[in-house]
Amino acid sequence: MNRSIVVVTSCAALALTASACGGGGGENKAVKFQQGATYTEPIGSDPGNLHPLRAAQITTNTVLPFAYDTLINIDSRGRVVSQLAQRWQATPKSVTFTLKPGITCADGTKLRASDVASVFDWIKDPKHQSTMIGDHVPSTDFDVKADDAARTVTISVKQPYGFLLEGAGTVWIVCPKGLADPKSLAHATDGTGPYQLADYAADDHLTFAVRKGYAWGPNGASTAAPGTPAKVTFKIVQNVTTMANLLLAGQLSSATITGPDAARLKGQRFQELQSLQGPTDLFFNERPGHPGQDPKVRQALTSALDLGQLQKVLTEGSGTRPTSLVLLQPRPCRIDTVNGAVPGHDLEQAKALLDEAGWTATAGGTRAKDGHKLTITLRYLSNQTPLSAGMELVSRWWKALGVDVKLKGADANAFTQALFQGNDWDAAVLQVALPYPNQLTQYATGPASPKGQNFAAIDNAQYGAISQQALATTGQAGCQLWARSEQALMRNADVVPIAADLLTTYAKSARLALGLNGTEPTSIRMVAR
Repeated sequence: MNRSIVVVTSCAALALTASACGGGGGENKAVKFQQGATYTEPIGSDPGNLHPLRAAQITTNTVLPFAYDTLINIDSRGRVVSQLAQRWQATPKSVTFTLKPGITCADGTKLRASDVASVFDWIKDPKHQSTMIGDHVPSTDFDVKADDAARTVTISVKQPYGFLLEGAGTVWIVCPKGLADPKSLAHATDGTGPYQLADYAADDHLTFAVRKGYAWGPNGASTAAPGTPAKVTFKIVQNVTTMANLLLAGQLSSATITGPDAARLKGQRFQELQSLQGPTDLFFNERPGHPGQDPKVRQALTSALDLGQLQKVLTEGSGTRPTSLVLLQPRPCRIDTVNGAVPGHDLEQAKALLDEAGWTATAGGTRAKDGHKLTITLRYLSNQTPLSAGMELVSRWWKALGVDVKLKGADANAFTQALFQGNDWDAAVLQVALPYPNQLTQYATGPASPKGQNFAAIDNAQYGAISQQALATTGQAGCQLWARSEQALMRNADVVPIAADLLTTYAKSARLALGLNGTEPTSIRMVAR
């Protein structure tokens, strides 16, 4: 994994994650489906190269599920469900998938187990620089075998990986012709998915045409279902206000709308689907010479914060309390790790902790120890108005505690550079977007940056021990261990979750559900009003 897993923007990347359906009036009435209709959805930028095994942009991953399938899928409750694979067997060191019979590529070619194995062999080759390494399979150090007669594919890793089923199972499966000719996939598709790319106009739109006979979607979903659109168009729209206008005018079937424009959609009988992004977390620099090296100082600074109020400011009232340090799909572990692990707002307790740590009040009001003032340099992104307002609030609370606070906003590049150089900051607020809990270990264990990725120089032995045990444990037993490891970080104030952004997707001419990368293709039903 590289440093890009730390998302230092709070609203630029709209990652549609856990979904829940709500909506306006009339949702329980009988629905009349439209046949042969076109579903239209906006995306914020051109997705660029569509090669699925090299995809990195969110917009690219938004459109890929329409043309490419995965071996398994993850439902809205975090449960593994069938897709190309009808069954599977998994351990921390291997997973075997048995393919459904009758799967075909868009050109009619039958998909064999050996074709799936070739995808993993392609990923494994370092010269291909596949983005599947890290998120889906932990490294290139794995083996793959196939049995066409039994329709089985087995992936084996040398080091235990508790999320091998979910990771390897959600790799995009590319058909043989496309895999053999990577350049052909830049603006075309070659997969087994429910749609095939029919038209690509750069910086304007992409249109997918439905595949007849497709019947191997999540839990056996097919394109024969009433209301399945004949075409799906992704229209590139960069402005949220324009998206809202187009949605109200009926020129879009759905859109994710944030900020003030969302108010215009209320009461308009839209289906509403909510999704989480984030969380936004507080980190302390724990290197020698920084106040945050002392856990009592970290706990004091945390107790001085009214996290509920801060959450409202950072999300402009539309966010929610994060329940975990990991919120992005597939989010296989869905345990509330925050409740009871993060201290509540208690200024007197905060003062007592600083007293115990030797930071005493002075005549000037600023605490000091051994002749040095308690000074905290707080780093954050400067191009987000709610974030800047939130940091002013944090500064006010910490100053009431007797802290000399220096606010330092910066652009994304300067902010990231400051974090990983490790010197010119004492506290930092940033958004960390992770789909698997094990991905946090590279930022919370090991050598401090610049020698490693541990930018806050966290040294939490309990977290290290539990996370290693969790990495070798599958299923809910593994999730319970990951929950304990997260709580070890929070109780030690190594990481303090503040807020999760709550995004809303609105749909009127269609009914749909959200999947791992946005709209779940086989869920779309076009309806008549």
